[in-house]
Amino acid sequence: MPADLLLTNAHLLTMSRRPAPGADSVACRDGRLLAVGAAADLTPLRGRRTEVVDLAGRLLLPGFWDCHLHLLWHGLLHSEWLDLRGAPSLGEAQERLRRFALDHPRGTLYGQGFNKNAWPGDCFPTRADLDAIVPDRPVVLASKDWHAFWCNSAALLRAHVGPEAPEPPGGRIERDARGAPTGILFEAAQGLVADLIPSPSSAALRRAPEAAQQQLHALGVVGVHNCEGSPELRALQSVAARGRLRLRVVQHLRPEDLAAAQQLGLYGSYGSEWVRVGSVKCFADGSLGSQTAAFLAPYAGRPDYTGLPTMSAEELEQLARRARPQFGLAVHAIGDRANREALDVFERLPRRGPRQRIEHAQHLAPDDLPRFARLGVIASMQPLHLVADMAVAEKHLGPERCRGAYAIGSLLQHGTHVCFGSDAPVEDPDPLRGLHAAVMRLGPDGGPAGGWQPQECITVEQALRCYTVEAAYAAGLEAESGTIEVGKWADLVALSVDVTQCPPAEIPSAHADLTVVAGRIVHSSL
Repeated sequence: MPADLLLTNAHLLTMSRRPAPGADSVACRDGRLLAVGAAADLTPLRGRRTEVVDLAGRLLLPGFWDCHLHLLWHGLLHSEWLDLRGAPSLGEAQERLRRFALDHPRGTLYGQGFNKNAWPGDCFPTRADLDAIVPDRPVVLASKDWHAFWCNSAALLRAHVGPEAPEPPGGRIERDARGAPTGILFEAAQGLVADLIPSPSSAALRRAPEAAQQQLHALGVVGVHNCEGSPELRALQSVAARGRLRLRVVQHLRPEDLAAAQQLGLYGSYGSEWVRVGSVKCFADGSLGSQTAAFLAPYAGRPDYTGLPTMSAEELEQLARRARPQFGLAVHAIGDRANREALDVFERLPRRGPRQRIEHAQHLAPDDLPRFARLGVIASMQPLHLVADMAVAEKHLGPERCRGAYAIGSLLQHGTHVCFGSDAPVEDPDPLRGLHAAVMRLGPDGGPAGGWQPQECITVEQALRCYTVEAAYAAGLEAESGTIEVGKWADLVALSVDVTQCPPAEIPSAHADLTVVAGRIVHSSL
């Protein structure tokens, strides 16, 4: 039978443990890989309607997966919300808000991306900073890591968050010396103003995944593990039903959706080739950027403060046991205390059953490094976080404790299944930037020499596996994806630069020249 698509003259990197000597071409039919081999051997598969692409020696490998992002939020931030990412100062953030308010004259103003760690003074802003721009209607702005809200006085008043407001479990209201709220709400305290945030329209939710997938296709991304909720899942299903979703989506559930999912008889991996159910996503702590990550030892200069656990170990174990046997957990854990408690919970569970994973796994105590592999726990990590956080970690933890930060190399040496993602829109979803970060571990200024915690640097081949082979394993899709083998999904990417051969410093200059999903070209710059 003739192929639908034939890619020839490639430097083929199958990522498979089964050798394919002499192979430089692949044939695709009906969304799957029909043949892998030398161009001459695949010539009989060329028919009158076969689309043939000569890759002129480009590196061809399995398409990239992003194992942790917020797909629709990424799309909405480009079209519906105020984008504060990259604002270098409080003044620039205020100016962006002023312009946004003029364009949106009614209702609550919502945005995301402010980063006080990058601003002079490294201090959280206050409600007064927002009142100076918008005094008469609510403003709610999420931090870059989404673990703190910055609110104006109108938002606090509307939500009844005053001096007498109690601290919610798993959250904190930042207060001044007199006990009055400053405008910053951490973790669960964000829920106090959640009702003020305008819900995107159904039309905006439908547009968001299509806008996001277009950008991701241009980056060589063929599939994602999506960390959002039921409204976003409904939007994705709507797009898929209209045949417009050309991105594989593994959709995590929220704890509040678990009972309904179990009542319906759903389970992890239920769904179609486009949208399927993943794990139950929950939070054990906050973030390093907002200084709410839970650690075993205090933050530097704060002897009585070890962070803000958002779920107790007992609550986490109860959730894990409720989820079994249909679902595993995907536990957000940043600090070494949160990671240890999650591992402790997994150790008390039967090993057989759904795969368990820890999202981020950013800071680990040395004794916990071998436990991931021993317990079969997947580490879902985002290399670009280390670029953004290395200076913050040094400041708030100290150099010695940073030896357990983003310990990708050590986890791999112990045999851990490590998959990579971006946490977009928190970070750039470009896998090649993530690849460079994992291999080089350099900050925005190009330092330090040799990389930050260089003992944790990994090879290009290891990093590529984390975006392909291990990504498929983390989704339970290793029989369908992650390698170039006959019968698997025809999801591929051809790169402009052979990242396995070029100097690592040149990796960020590479880009995806061709992206194929289900045997169809969804992006080409050839």
